[in-house]
Amino acid sequence: MSVIEDKSDLIADVGRRERLDLLAEAISELPTRCREVFIVYKIRGVSRKAAAAQLRLSEKTVEVHTARAMRHCEAFFRRKGVKGLFDHESR
Repeated sequence: MSVIEDKSDLIADVGRRERLDLLAEAISELPTRCREVFIVYKIRGVSRKAAAAQLRLSEKTVEVHTARAMRHCEAFFRRKGVKGLFDHESR
């Protein structure tokens, strides 16, 4: 039984790694400033106010760049046939 469980864990780990690789690819396609905002705010989890201060932008600009990045990532995943970034049945 443990061999089956270990194999299942390995498959899940590979799937997560593939989805993270796709996310990294999608993020790399973003314009520089949009990518910076997305990484600070969404990936690193910095608050919108702190991200705005760190990047010397308004909170509204952080919001706009984040929305643009999210739309781009969603379109990227659709083109790649991914249903959901963190779904176990993503392909």
